[in-house]
Amino acid sequence: MQSQFQFLDAARFMHNGRLGDIMPPQELQSALRSVKERPPVANLAVVASVPNWLVEKMNPAEPLATKYVVFPTVDRLDTLLLVTMQSGNSQLRCVLQLSDPKANAFLSDALQVGLFTFYFRIENTRQHGVMGTPMELDEPETLRQLLRRARPSSLGLAPAVQLTSLACHPSFVPNLIEGYNVDDLVTVLAHLPSKRDLKDAGLFHEPVMDVKLH
Repeated sequence: MQSQFQFLDAARFMHNGRLGDIMPPQELQSALRSVKERPPVANLAVVASVPNWLVEKMNPAEPLATKYVVFPTVDRLDTLLLVTMQSGNSQLRCVLQLSDPKANAFLSDALQVGLFTFYFRIENTRQHGVMGTPMELDEPETLRQLLRRARPSSLGLAPAVQLTSLACHPSFVPNLIEGYNVDDLVTVLAHLPSKRDLKDAGLFHEPVMDVKLH
């Protein structure tokens, strides 16, 4: 039964999940040269390949609701941040593990500038887009303290992978805009996990070879 649940989680991850990374300042500035309508952005960005429909639905002209939730790792050394952005019936979710140096630098910059920046590479095209969302936190100093205190978890990035898998389920984050149901979502893991991280999170299994000896 456990393996069946892991298979379902892996299938959901493959459908709604995306692996991302943090784009450094020089690369971001270079990429923005080809963006015609450039919104205000921070110095670093979460970068990920996403479906075209997500970019279309994350329309800056439409109301955008955001939510920030933190989760401690089991060993209490590290902290995970789940960011949710909703426009209409679509949500973009992003998971960051605070001890990761790139994620830590990204969030520190985002807090200083006041913008959470996404750089989108649109799947199956050569197109791209960028979105800068105001970081409206009730207690920004709390996040700064968590960033300063974060230490690498004994489980590596497996906690972030597990949270991403959970966040691929539509019901994991409640609807943020009254009158809408969440029908479409993409969850971005803003890290590049190792095979070990995926295995520890239950989303990777070594292939089994059926070898016949004669």
